[in-house]
Amino acid sequence: MKKSSRIPLGDIIYPRNFYKKWRSDYPAKEKAQSQNRRASILDIEGILDVKELIELWEIQEGYCYYCRTDLFPLSFRKIHVDHKIPLSQRGLNTPENICWTCEKCNTTKNNKTEKEFIKLLFADLWS
Repeated sequence: MKKSSRIPLGDIIYPRNFYKKWRSDYPAKEKAQSQNRRASILDIEGILDVKELIELWEIQEGYCYYCRTDLFPLSFRKIHVDHKIPLSQRGLNTPENICWTCEKCNTTKNNKTEKEFIKLLFADLWS
């Protein structure tokens, strides 16, 4: 069966390439909506705003929160928004619990807390 190139949304049907273009045109908004949806599904408190994510990017100066890799040259698909205390451990979906990370740190961190992951990073450095 051929995969549809159109996505229904209520009574309106949008072409798939509409969403692909929208995600590339508004990457911070896409990241915020994605995290808000995950939190909503898990019934977690907090809603992220695009403005808050941009402010956080400026505070971190475009570097990964954990390894300090420069995120600016990376494709936006390789830049992740991470919860310091994971949603799976009932961490809040608020700016205080959010950081920008590289793909490698976020996927390695998985569902560890910030403290557990930093301990793991330093254990690798000192072993």
